[in-house]
Amino acid sequence: MTAAQRRKAKLREHIINQATALYHKNGGSDGGFENTTIEEIAEESDISLRTFFRYFESKTDVIYLDIKSAGEHLGTFIRSRPENESRVEAAINGRFDQVFSFIDDNANKERLIRSLTAPQFEDRLTVFRSELKASVVECLTEIGGRGEPLPKNQARLASSLIVDVVGDFLEDWAKDTSINIEKKSMETIALLPELSGLISAARTG
Repeated sequence: MTAAQRRKAKLREHIINQATALYHKNGGSDGGFENTTIEEIAEESDISLRTFFRYFESKTDVIYLDIKSAGEHLGTFIRSRPENESRVEAAINGRFDQVFSFIDDNANKERLIRSLTAPQFEDRLTVFRSELKASVVECLTEIGGRGEPLPKNQARLASSLIVDVVGDFLEDWAKDTSINIEKKSMETIALLPELSGLISAARTG
């Protein structure tokens, strides 16, 4: 990262930490989200409201998950995978890289668990997954890079499989962090050929 990017990342982290502290101070899971205002977050972070909105679109994005940022970051993780990986391999491994990078940071780990278990974020989970899927499709279909782009219909199918399978186990992990997200996800993905055969047999039987 450039010096400017590092400064931006540091301020972003500072805002998240201040918002998290306010969330707990104002009631945590028992009203912390409702009782925390953007004005409070900006004041505690020592920034203007204008600066806050340069980094986050709403308090939901800072206390829970930043949906737009998550999609952009997933694309970065996928594109940074080794060139010898196929597009689908890079998409799967990039998604795991993103998840584990997020979990390795305690503040973000807390935000992820909070988001996946809070009723206030439930309606946004569908939007969250859609944003991730759009990022995967973009990486699988873009010109250049690792081999031929995938046809759009194949890219959409692959994105749904990757995002939804990993997402389902992430939601289980939020309730029991001993779950091995990668192992469980790959075991499920490995069932795809068998499932495809069953579907084909059902349609032709």
